[in-house]
Amino acid sequence: MVQQAAEKRAVFTICSWNYLAYAATLAESFRRHNPDTPFFVFIADRPQPLQHVLGETKIIVVDGSVVPDYERMAACYSIMEFNTSVKPHCFEFLFDKHGFEQLCYIDPDIFVTASLSEIFRILAEGDDCVLTPHITAPLSDGLVPGDLEIARSGIFNLGFAAFRNSSSARAFLSWWRGWLETDCLVDFERGIFVDQSFCDFAPVFMERVHILRDPGYNLAYWNLLHRPVEDRDGKLFAGGSPVKFVHFSGVDKDRPEAFSKHQNRFTRETLGALRPLFEHYVETLRSKDMHGELRFSQVEYGFGRLNSGVPIIPAMRACFRRYYRDIPAGQSPFDVDRGFFTAACDRPRLRPLVNRLVAELYHLRPDLQDWFLLRAPEDRMELNRLAETILPEQYKLGEAWAVCDESNDEIPSQFFQSAVARLPTPLEINRLVKLFGFYVGDRLASLFRPRQKMDDLAWSLAYSFELLTPGFRKSLVESLEIDSNPSRLALFRHWMQERGFAAESWRGESAPRAASPQSKQDGLAVYGFLNAETGLGQAGRALATAFKTTQLPMSCHAVPAPGHENAVPFEASPSMKNSAGTALLAMNADNVMNLQHHMNPAVLAQNRRIGLFFWELPVFPGVWAGACEQVDEVWVSSRFVRDSLQSTTSKPVHIVPLPVPLNDLDAVQSRKALGLPLDRLLYLVTFDFNSFPERKNPMGALRAFLDAFPKATESSPLLVVKCHGARNRAAYEKELGEAIARNPHMMLIDRVMTAQEMLQLQAATDVYVSLHRAEGFGLNLAESMAAGKVAIGTNFSGNVDFMNAQNSLLVDFDMRPVRDGEYVAWQGQWWAAPRHDDAVSALRLVESSSALRGQLGEAARRHVASALSSESVGRTMADLIMAGPAGRA
Repeated sequence: MVQQAAEKRAVFTICSWNYLAYAATLAESFRRHNPDTPFFVFIADRPQPLQHVLGETKIIVVDGSVVPDYERMAACYSIMEFNTSVKPHCFEFLFDKHGFEQLCYIDPDIFVTASLSEIFRILAEGDDCVLTPHITAPLSDGLVPGDLEIARSGIFNLGFAAFRNSSSARAFLSWWRGWLETDCLVDFERGIFVDQSFCDFAPVFMERVHILRDPGYNLAYWNLLHRPVEDRDGKLFAGGSPVKFVHFSGVDKDRPEAFSKHQNRFTRETLGALRPLFEHYVETLRSKDMHGELRFSQVEYGFGRLNSGVPIIPAMRACFRRYYRDIPAGQSPFDVDRGFFTAACDRPRLRPLVNRLVAELYHLRPDLQDWFLLRAPEDRMELNRLAETILPEQYKLGEAWAVCDESNDEIPSQFFQSAVARLPTPLEINRLVKLFGFYVGDRLASLFRPRQKMDDLAWSLAYSFELLTPGFRKSLVESLEIDSNPSRLALFRHWMQERGFAAESWRGESAPRAASPQSKQDGLAVYGFLNAETGLGQAGRALATAFKTTQLPMSCHAVPAPGHENAVPFEASPSMKNSAGTALLAMNADNVMNLQHHMNPAVLAQNRRIGLFFWELPVFPGVWAGACEQVDEVWVSSRFVRDSLQSTTSKPVHIVPLPVPLNDLDAVQSRKALGLPLDRLLYLVTFDFNSFPERKNPMGALRAFLDAFPKATESSPLLVVKCHGARNRAAYEKELGEAIARNPHMMLIDRVMTAQEMLQLQAATDVYVSLHRAEGFGLNLAESMAAGKVAIGTNFSGNVDFMNAQNSLLVDFDMRPVRDGEYVAWQGQWWAAPRHDDAVSALRLVESSSALRGQLGEAARRHVASALSSESVGRTMADLIMAGPAGRA
């Protein structure tokens, strides 16, 4: 009788192939405590020869038998949206095709710790549905998520849901399915968060809904604050109730320090009694991710590309949603060609000239909406021009994807040149005629002119501004009532700034230049890639943190970094506008050269601009010299970079080193956390394949280490090689891999580490080795010195500002030419060739004397604490800012 009842119930999850490690971990934990209940995994992805990798767990690939219109939904939705959209279909499929009477859905990132029989008992007693609320008490501590974030996401967490095969439940599933087929989106403006928002209606749409408030169910980052976890004789309790399952939402097996990427309330260190289970879960995920030589996490999402191989970006999915009717019946959406996306859009504000893809890109990106008001054809043309840069750089699509196949380009291309002396075009002459006609006519007529006509004339003035004399400009501004009409004034300023003029140019200035910052308060606005996982992003964050120590006013403004996840947490203003007198552009010269592609330069019109530029060769590239013309002065991190820049610009160049906080992590605990041996002398080399590895010269360090310690023993020094990245890997991976495979006193860490893990690695190792050819600053060297470690580095370039004979070991060098492909702007440049024998001697010297290691490490730490502290760097920044423009001459 019990067996017969069990056969009428089942549990399932949904994922794509790249999440199969999570599903496998869930399935194993579920079967351990619920061996008699069938478990299914629905795969929302294209078929792969992996149907049997989970053993007795049955895998069902979502196709037309489960979701009749699955291809349309897969094209219209992101991977997360598609996975959540098919949920009611899967319930109905198992009810109808397998005859189950009770079904429970569980997210793949859940870990089951007990029997779930109580869920099925509740359904058997007559309830139509069982749901768990996100929270049962307010989240008002100011951390994320708070009450508003939970309200936006939905009252109930749909990582868990159970339904009985009743008429009331089936009616709700049918209604829910209808919405999810078209509107399963992350669209907070419409109040939609995928499948969850709709289930707020469940308690009123169904006759009997059981809201499960037991704190042992669906324990997760959003309710952990109210459910203290304790270990009672090896069993976990949450809020006094036995834990049934834990929802590890947002856990990254490769970056577990944050606990969940969706919150900032807990870290691995603060999980208390939950930490052992969390660490077991992470290790299980890592082991389940491997299937022979295959890593599930690296399996590409099948619906992430068109059948032609073109990657599908979010704007393309928006095109599918808006124009799906234009795909011929019977044709797969994944077979459409480029013409489907480059046809003229149907959005009135963007017609003509703008294609579907660019139009949807515009509507998905608030930064583009800030840049372009789209009041005139010229705005749309400028949007297209920007799209020709954005699509290749940020989305890996060619410039042709920005072309509108049905456009009629009536605007001369020369009209979009920056404001320079030139002959007026016929179109501009027409505008001038309109302006002159208005000016010499009856001024009183302006009282009766429609507002739109006056706005059009103001636009004509802005876009012909450089052709008029200063006096005539001023008279026209007065006639058009620009100063007395706030909305027209705002538009006129926008148009002027687009043309390269300061917003107040009509008040007497005749050339494009930044307005005086005197109207703004003292302080600093930092603009940069502040959420990017890059060295440039790290530099911007570090300088912002240093300036905070001065107590002067400061605001931070994060600019999205193309080609990066931009997932590093950092507090920044939601607005790009600032009230400071000075703006620091922590974006490097190449990005400042193309500032309009990253942000709206108009927000800086009244700022004194400072560029933060990095460079790693002796001569600054002439192709970037124009970046210096976009700023009032330049900050650099070392004398080496200053000398390079001063040969290119007459603008003031000041040295502001990067702040480096001291690292107080315990070496032994750090080695344990990273799985490093406790009884070996550890040398460390780090580099990034995505950069230019030849500059870091990691193979030079490996060769020096092998010659310094040719015989590997159980007690000989160990070289830890930390790297990551995909680009440029082919040229070095074979030699690197063979060297490490042949030598047991080398180990490889080939992955992206969290900031905390990098600090642990620097604390765990004894010696940092950098036989670089050039460094703009040498941050890794400085960070290892901040941990009290011995630094061995080439006696060349930026690192010699903080490395000397008293606090480190410097390797002598010869100079050699930079070769083709080794670095950008390599022509005619030279850099260091560290002397091999000198490096070998330094490596051996460190190994021979623990007293020397202690002496150098302590001296290094003292120097960093004195010269590179946040307080010291903050004072330098404040002094330069308070000196003002006069102090920079």
